[in-house]
Amino acid sequence: MAARLGIDRQVLVIVNAPWSQILEWLRFGKVGMHTMRDEHFGINIVEMMAAGLLTVAHDSAGPKLDIIVPAIRGAGDVPTDEECLQFPVGFVATTAEQFAESIAIALGVSEKLAEGVQRAARTAASAKFSEDAFRTAFYRSFGPVVRWLDNQRSADDND
Repeated sequence: MAARLGIDRQVLVIVNAPWSQILEWLRFGKVGMHTMRDEHFGINIVEMMAAGLLTVAHDSAGPKLDIIVPAIRGAGDVPTDEECLQFPVGFVATTAEQFAESIAIALGVSEKLAEGVQRAARTAASAKFSEDAFRTAFYRSFGPVVRWLDNQRSADDND
């Protein structure tokens, strides 16, 4: 497809890369892009954020609701360095033009703003999506069910 579009000199497709190579590319990059619409979760988005890439994801489903929150939604939404009380964790877009604009913004933001977004993204990725965060949320959600099952089992044992 890259050759057909005339961008094969600018695009490198790597299939089934080992994890070490993926980590190297994540360390090398500045901007990460995920264009899938209605992605239900998107672990690769979280990995880009955790790696410190300025991440641009589709403004739908998981990225919109859970992952890229708060988000930058275009040029009019970019805070100045002084306005950044709560840094956004990335960018969201829906159209090709919006993706292009978001990438251009990400490549052109001040170092202070980039570092703030990267820090906020890393913090959000570890706070929301780490094993500890999952375990805590799981036990909070399913603790009452487990206790109820234990009570049922105890009642059955006493009969």
